[in-house]
Amino acid sequence: MKKLFAILLALMMVASLLVSCTSISDEPPSTNDSQETPSGSNGSVGAPDNNSTGSESTSDSDNITDNTTDDGDGNDENEDNTTNNNDTENDGEVRPETPSEGLQFRVNKDGVTCTLVGIGTCTDTEIVIPSTSPEGHKVTIVGIGAFQSCEQITSISIPNGVTTIENHAFRECSALVKITIPESVNSIGEYAFRECSKLVNVSIPKTVSILKYGSFYGCSSLTSISIPNGVTEIENDVFYQCSSLADVTMTSSVEEIGNCAFYQCSSLKKITIPSGVTSINTRAFASCTKLAEINLPNTIHTIGEQAFLNTAYFNNYDNRDADGSLYIGNHLIYGGNAQNIRQGTVSIAFGAFVERDNLTTIEIPDGVTCIGMEAFRQCKNLTSITISNSVKEIKSAAFYGCNSLSTIHFNGTKSEWNNIVGNYWRGKATITVKCTDGDITIE
Repeated sequence: MKKLFAILLALMMVASLLVSCTSISDEPPSTNDSQETPSGSNGSVGAPDNNSTGSESTSDSDNITDNTTDDGDGNDENEDNTTNNNDTENDGEVRPETPSEGLQFRVNKDGVTCTLVGIGTCTDTEIVIPSTSPEGHKVTIVGIGAFQSCEQITSISIPNGVTTIENHAFRECSALVKITIPESVNSIGEYAFRECSKLVNVSIPKTVSILKYGSFYGCSSLTSISIPNGVTEIENDVFYQCSSLADVTMTSSVEEIGNCAFYQCSSLKKITIPSGVTSINTRAFASCTKLAEINLPNTIHTIGEQAFLNTAYFNNYDNRDADGSLYIGNHLIYGGNAQNIRQGTVSIAFGAFVERDNLTTIEIPDGVTCIGMEAFRQCKNLTSITISNSVKEIKSAAFYGCNSLSTIHFNGTKSEWNNIVGNYWRGKATITVKCTDGDITIE
């Protein structure tokens, strides 16, 4: 048995040796070429062949090297791209914009400057106006209707050097969200941005002195506006139906607010008029239905017809006196059934007492400087009135149709009366003006 076991063990060892030899012989024979250093290598075994175009896997650093080109400055192209991307994303620096191509220009009379007159063949949605035309003329004007009804434009960048945006320049650019206007611009024309219904905000340059007729009319997405120091006049309809406009600030440089300037700004809740303003004209803030807080300075001389009609302040009867009269600050807006005017009043608004049949006498107290247009129109039973010599202006038709008015008691001299500004203010009756130094008859 022991001999048999020894024989079997010997046979098993021989079989195992045969299997091992067979496995070795099946591998491909090794060659000396696979172990040689490739030509042009750095001498490291296994370094990649730079001339190889095969599909051998390489490290990330190898890929970067293979995909860059040397421009001779010691930096590869990939490094430049990486640096630019990082600068744009991380350092916050504004990069120069690429000017739009295909815009249409016209040379101005000086032969040096030019006017951008149209979009031409440009198909950009983000317009970057160049500082010079392709012919080398400096761009100073964006012309009349240059981009009117260009409904695809979403942003406009105007270069420094442009001084004038003419009438209707961007009118009805209904997709326009952003506009960049440089400080070099000193004139924004009539209806320049009318019905740019997606324009959310705009910065008006300090160099602009007048906001012209309807310049932002119907910009229904505009939420806030700051009128810079230097603007003296807000003309008619400038912010007409800017229904999202909720925040308006202006400086004391503003002197006049035109007709319907903020008409139907239905999101506006508060307005503070600065001390430089002397005139608020017809319907300037009418139908600003949420306008509940109005602050007016004593410097205001003239308040036009229905200037604050249908505002939250006007419609809130808690703001009215017991006689129905309505004041904003020291300004009489609506006379109601009042027989007297508050002491401290400085102006009487357009039509404040119009067609008051029950009014027979009234006294204009000291401090009032202006009696507004048509203030007492068609008060047919008004027979006498007392006017302080603080009054400097009686607006046209202030007493039109007051055919019973026969006597005015004026607390000043005849010379002071004759210096009061006003035309066609009286009714048809002959009136005696009793001054401190004698009478004047008006026929």
